[in-house]
Amino acid sequence: MKNSDRQYWKIIADEIVKAGYTYGVSREMVGNSLHYVVDARNGDGHRFVVHSDTKLGAFLALQKSLSTHDA
Repeated sequence: MKNSDRQYWKIIADEIVKAGYTYGVSREMVGNSLHYVVDARNGDGHRFVVHSDTKLGAFLALQKSLSTHDA
C-alpha cells in the first residue's frame, strides 16, 4: 500500500464518522488473496458492507454506497 493510499482511506473514514456512521474494518484470506471488508452503520438501522482487495478500494466503495444512499 502506498503512503498516499494510506492517508486517503483515513480521510474517507473521517467523512464517514462525520456523517453519523460507525465502521469496522476486517481482513480475510480468500485462497491466496487478502480481502478487506468495511462495515458501516448509523443510528437509524442502515448498514453497508463492502469488500475489496485493497483497503482503499473498500473505503472508496463504501463512500460511493453512502453517497448513493444519501442522495
